[in-house]
Amino acid sequence: MAYTAPTAVTAGDALTASLYNTYVKDNIIDLRSYENRYATFKYTAGNQTLNSSNTWANLPGIGTTGDLVLNAAAGDVIEAVTSAILNAPANNIYFDAVTIVSSSPVNAFGRGGAVTTNSNGASDSQGVSGWYGAGTGVDRTIQGSCYYTLVSGDISGGTVTLRMRYATSGVSTTLLIATVNNPFQWFVRNLGPVTT
Repeated sequence: MAYTAPTAVTAGDALTASLYNTYVKDNIIDLRSYENRYATFKYTAGNQTLNSSNTWANLPGIGTTGDLVLNAAAGDVIEAVTSAILNAPANNIYFDAVTIVSSSPVNAFGRGGAVTTNSNGASDSQGVSGWYGAGTGVDRTIQGSCYYTLVSGDISGGTVTLRMRYATSGVSTTLLIATVNNPFQWFVRNLGPVTT
């Protein structure tokens, strides 16, 4: 649920059953909307091979188990953060977070809107800039925050499902480090309807 401002109570108000429902019960429900506004995923079961993928794909070995679900409404701002290491990639590796409805990607954080639909996802969109792993043959850290404002099409049953995906620029494989000492991690949090 999106944030709703609590109803103001004025000193001297008589607490009738009707006012109790307005002032107390409804406001408690509003405060409960803050539940489930943060989710995190950590993977330490072993390094995962990122195969060549010109189209956007789920992370190998992680897939949908890394999906994160938050209470949400259209207009809420979602922050997504990742922390990962790539083992000396020979290709450029791109990462993006997407909203999922009925098992399908709907909108991408990197594009701030609809996911790529053509067959060459990497050239059409390179995901979140801070999560870009340049193929220079040395270890790369993938880290940082990105933000996306939800639209109604991202929401299903009062929640949003978020998934990490990747694409590559070439044919070589790359290891995504995912060990106890160096886990693959990402988290998301709902900041509510943020205005600037």
